[in-house]
Amino acid sequence: MNKKVIKDISISALYIALLIVGSYISVPVGYIKFTLQLLVVFVIANTTSLKNGIVILTLYILMGLIGIPVFANFQGGIYYAISPTFGFVVGFYVVIIIIHLLNAKNFIQTVISFVVSLVALYIIGVAYGAFTLNILGDKGYDFHKLMMTFVVPYIPFDLLKIVAAIVVSNRINDYNKRYIHFDSIDSTNTYLKNHYKELRNLTFVSASYQSQGHGRMKRNWQSNKNENLMFSFLIKNPKLINEFSSISLVSGVAVSKVLIKLKLPNVTIKWPNDVLIDGAKIAGILSETVMQGNCFKGLILGIGINVNSNKEQLSTISDKVATA
Repeated sequence: MNKKVIKDISISALYIALLIVGSYISVPVGYIKFTLQLLVVFVIANTTSLKNGIVILTLYILMGLIGIPVFANFQGGIYYAISPTFGFVVGFYVVIIIIHLLNAKNFIQTVISFVVSLVALYIIGVAYGAFTLNILGDKGYDFHKLMMTFVVPYIPFDLLKIVAAIVVSNRINDYNKRYIHFDSIDSTNTYLKNHYKELRNLTFVSASYQSQGHGRMKRNWQSNKNENLMFSFLIKNPKLINEFSSISLVSGVAVSKVLIKLKLPNVTIKWPNDVLIDGAKIAGILSETVMQGNCFKGLILGIGINVNSNKEQLSTISDKVATA
């Protein structure tokens, strides 16, 4: 199972858990409860793919319908499908779909897409509520009473959810955009060079395999797939021009300290940019400048670590070095 699949499964499980917690945090007011479900749905829609969003919501609903008490007020079971509020749960699909179809590119567009999806959710929720109350329950709710029951009291709270969801999802998306992984690529350093302008400061790019990896003096870095750690950092800071010559030295010390903490034997540094274990090279560090015309704009720091004997250890080192 590759890293992307594992990541998608983990994120889906987390979002399902948040949906459950969001439904448990509720204040009953008539048929509708003030909950945080919609906040989580907005975040899901704005941070996952359409496919993953639909899968997450479907799993959540199925859990509730088979009897697990995941809905508001710890409710669950097939009977919940004829609850007046179930239309809002089904309407979450429309929220996710609309937000993806509108594909907002900036803050204003995001707000508009959220508001449009919220209006659509109200329409579906009111229609379903009218069906269950008036057709199945013969309650005789007119349009005004339906609106006062299902919509009007909740508008201010739902608008606050939109604001909170945008803030939270933007932070999540910002993190996701700073971490990029490729199954195969020519070179992580080259990728950062070619995409410097659109990438954010401190973007981290890793790869399972590099076809054209290189070190100092254009020396090739030969590696088999999944037997090396290969990653690069983009640092957008023109002030580093005065520190450029020492970056590789400092990076070599940082990598060696991580390896020592992981209890790897006889870690030494071969200046200026190689790390050795028992006298054999295990890591190389390549720092390259990013220039715009004649102006220094930042640097790219590439690190390659060869640990092919223990893939579990390889993964551990990757996590440690990425946060060092």
